[in-house]
Amino acid sequence: LSVLLLSDTESTVCQQYGVLCDKEVDGHKKTSIQRSTFIIDKHGKLRHVLYGVHAHGHADEIFKLIKELK
Repeated sequence: LSVLLLSDTESTVCQQYGVLCDKEVDGHKKTSIQRSTFIIDKHGKLRHVLYGVHAHGHADEIFKLIKELK
């Protein structure tokens, strides 16, 4: 099983996937990222999209979804 993870330090992919959002914190508007996971198969097809994810148990959930792709 081969898995590639992406770190988007310049927000290029975030913009393309539409996960940047504006929110107000202490009266100041700032841009933040909606925590999301996208599972793309080896053919480049988007297979699963999860928004608002939480760290607890997320890795297990993703691993299960990836195994089901076979």
